[in-house]
Amino acid sequence: MTRDYEVGASIEAVADEHGTSYGTVRRILIKNKVKIRPHGGQNAIELSPLLRPPPSRAD
Repeated sequence: MTRDYEVGASIEAVADEHGTSYGTVRRILIKNKVKIRPHGGQNAIELSPLLRPPPSRAD
């Protein structure tokens, strides 16, 4: 489960793949000291520098 999550699968996808719940997967990840990624949506847009517009350049 940890490896699946670390290579990019969502917690929900990992739970579905292993036939368990979101909460169980999350607890296992936390127990194994895996850094939990932020949820998608508006919060991710605000947090991710990859999704911010580039700084304007003064010509």
